[in-house]
Amino acid sequence: MKLELTLRAFDDKVMAQLVASIRRICAGLAQAAGVPDDRMPVVTLTPESVSVTSNDSTLTRRLSSTFTQWFGSDRVKLTSPITGAEDFSEFSRTSEHVPICMWWVGATDPAKIAESERTGVPVPSNHSATFAPIPEPTLKACVISMSAALLDLMAKAQ
Repeated sequence: MKLELTLRAFDDKVMAQLVASIRRICAGLAQAAGVPDDRMPVVTLTPESVSVTSNDSTLTRRLSSTFTQWFGSDRVKLTSPITGAEDFSEFSRTSEHVPICMWWVGATDPAKIAESERTGVPVPSNHSATFAPIPEPTLKACVISMSAALLDLMAKAQ
């Protein structure tokens, strides 16, 4: 039997503790069930694992301010951290510790958001087969937000 999990944590030490706990629990359950030593569970980590994307707080505040200037405060919203993982996060894990900030650009029809708020049924996320962004305003917001970030960051770098 094979069981695969996606396991994420905001901190590497917490992640190591989670993995150690899973190994300990699996071994303990197997021993309690009388599983012979040659049939004990094997816990492995796959090399293609990526870490949780953790935005640099200073950079995030800076870009939040930039986006507020460009889009207005009614169109910029800070959200709570999530344990999303993207290979983008690896840039912050190099020896140079490059600060990163991944932001989201709204793409859902405002009428569908209003319906979601009324009914309580969530709108489909970007990993859903039913996700249906509105192309023109979404692409425009993407280009503007990236341009705003680059103009701010490059101006300060000179």
